[in-house]
Amino acid sequence: AGNLGAHVKPQALWCYIKGTLPKLKAKLNKSFVMIALSE
Repeated sequence: AGNLGAHVKPQALWCYIKGTLPKLKAKLNKSFVMIALSE
């Protein structure tokens, strides 16, 4: 499943992106807060 080939189904990729985005957003928000607090 870790092999991202050219034959990846768009739907599977979309599911992966949809599952990853919230985590990425939370990580970004956390680091953004850290930067804001350290100013």
